[in-house]
Amino acid sequence: MNNKTVSLILGSGGARGLAHIGIIQELEKQGYQIKSISGCSIGALIGGIYAIGKLGISVPLSIEAVKLTSPQESS
Repeated sequence: MNNKTVSLILGSGGARGLAHIGIIQELEKQGYQIKSISGCSIGALIGGIYAIGKLGISVPLSIEAVKLTSPQESS
């Protein structure tokens, strides 16, 4: 039996939010069970969303939010 577990410490910085999501998803794909999460700023938000089981729902919303808040190129 392979019991791979990990505890996550997620940092701050808005741009890291999407990276946190990708890392969590990849850890799960690789068979890791996340035992605990700690975070600061965006890391706390992403960790909280994961903890209540809503991370899969929030990913498209997060990506859309980045698109909406990205500066537009001037023409």
